[in-house]
Amino acid sequence: MTQSSSQPDDYSDVTESFAAIEKLQPDDPNRQTLVEELVVRCLPLAEHIARRFYGRGEAQDDLVQVARLGLVNAVNRFDVSRGSDFVSFAVPTIMGEVRRHFRDTG
Repeated sequence: MTQSSSQPDDYSDVTESFAAIEKLQPDDPNRQTLVEELVVRCLPLAEHIARRFYGRGEAQDDLVQVARLGLVNAVNRFDVSRGSDFVSFAVPTIMGEVRRHFRDTG
């Protein structure tokens, strides 16, 4: 059964994207394109995490922006060779960025 866009996403397909990125040289222009596609693919994850922090005195747009920054950081730092799941790495990274935002602005 296929998932509809309203159901939770398991992001199991992103591992292949990370493997493809890792095979490319750092100066390969296709690498940046793949990274950007991966970030766009995972934006719903960042937005979901940002929603968990709504109503705590920060503007919704600011929270989404900070969560997206956390996502970009997670994509840039994730090491597929470690064998861990990207979501398991990304969620604490994104949440940490949002919490840091609250600490720095509160």
